[in-house]
Amino acid sequence: MLPRKLRLTGRHTVELVYQKGTKAAGQYLLVRRLPNRSNAPRVAVVVSTAVSKRATQRNRAKRVIRALLRELRLPPVDLIVTVRRLPKEENWSHSFRKDLLQCFPAK
Repeated sequence: MLPRKLRLTGRHTVELVYQKGTKAAGQYLLVRRLPNRSNAPRVAVVVSTAVSKRATQRNRAKRVIRALLRELRLPPVDLIVTVRRLPKEENWSHSFRKDLLQCFPAK
């Protein structure tokens, strides 16, 4: 679980990111981002039941993505990471990392 200050909360903020944020799509993830005025990135991870009917798989995907986001040095942005589909391979971390690095190329 991310600390509260790093979570994207509130309906208004989430809607703002959906409306005005830029999109970057990978094979497994869709990332919407919008610069914010705080000093830290704020993140929301979305995995719908259309991706998997099993709550354990949806929760596992969220945990893996949150762990990867902690490792990346993100700029101060509001992010909504939506899982489009789950990887077939056993190691989801590798597939999700590849998609996240596409959205945030190294400087």
